[in-house]
Parts: sequence; structure tokens; C-alpha cells
Amino acid sequence: MNTKPLLAISALAALAWLLTHTGCAHPITNLLALAAYTIAGSLLLLPNATAWFTTSLKSLGDDDNE
Repeated sequence: MNTKPLLAISALAALAWLLTHTGCAHPITNLLALAAYTIAGSLLLLPNATAWFTTSLKSLGDDDNE
């Protein structure tokens, strides 16, 4: 099952909650929304970040061997 759409929806919902006036009135739910936003965003970006780091570190390692 592809979880990217679900993670994107939950990240957008958490961001919308954080930016609304109702969200400002409830600090506990703001903490939960911030945690959900951070976790969902991290899980969405993690595959791209690891691919980028892998290619970047390989290119750095190749320069040292010359």
C-alpha cells in the first residue's frame, strides 16, 4: 500500500491546524499537530534524502581515491 498520499494529507491537515485561530487556542493539540507534521514530513522526505546522501557520499569517496 502506498502511504505517501496519507502522509501528505496528514501533514497538510496538521499544518492547517497549526495556522488556524482554533489551533492557537489549544496548546496541547498544537503540540500533537506539530509532532504529526514533523513525523509525516520526515517520513515523506526520508527516501529522497537517503538517495541524495548516498549519491553525494559516493561522489565524495570517489574523489579521495584519485
